[in-house]
Amino acid sequence: MVEYRFNVGEQEKHEIYIRWSEWSGKLIVDLDGKRIVDTYFWSFKKELELDVGKNEKHRVKIILKGIFIPKAEVYVDNKLVYST
Repeated sequence: MVEYRFNVGEQEKHEIYIRWSEWSGKLIVDLDGKRIVDTYFWSFKKELELDVGKNEKHRVKIILKGIFIPKAEVYVDNKLVYST
């Protein structure tokens, strides 16, 4: 299972929480405690792109891949911030 929590922004802070089970295919993404993605997928690769912030905007890209060994990458404004 991939589980990762991180903050985005300097002045306007937002928390993103990702949970993905490669076995069940369940993917959940919360933004500031509110569910924004709640789905299933069983493909080899899934990409999500989110715009976060109102005054201080950031582009968040989440890449999930793997079937038996889950791998995740998270980019904020095209900079890698997390990788398994």
